[in-house]
Amino acid sequence: MDPVREYVEEVASHDVRATLAWLDDAGFRLAASQGGRRESFGDALLVFSGDAKVRIVRDRGQWDVAVSPAAGGAWFSLAILTAAREGRDWETPAVDFSAGPPRQLPCGISWRHSLPTALEWLKQPGSTEALKQTDARARDRLRRQFGQL
Repeated sequence: MDPVREYVEEVASHDVRATLAWLDDAGFRLAASQGGRRESFGDALLVFSGDAKVRIVRDRGQWDVAVSPAAGGAWFSLAILTAAREGRDWETPAVDFSAGPPRQLPCGISWRHSLPTALEWLKQPGSTEALKQTDARARDRLRRQFGQL
């Protein structure tokens, strides 16, 4: 097994490990890995290839996942992908930082339950364009929201 993948399996949450198992079962293959046990903060990167690309990142103990619908294409957060699939705009999440930063992003979204549905949706005609439009609206919202900084 790839040493970075092995490390990720050791330190990941149940939801991340379940997602990795699903990616294997769905025919995704590890295309790239970086970081791991000896990396600062234990940071790690795994990229899987299949019908789309899936990127799993551990950065300073926080997990995140992103999807690229096409080879060489842009990466989209699972939060943006979920909003696009549901036909709604992405909303800035309400996060309670009193207990520290969330351990897994996007907050409140199970990767194992959301990623398979999202990847299946990406196979539908028009889905990539809907995803790009949802992403553009989310970026505009963030620019307006934080433009005063």
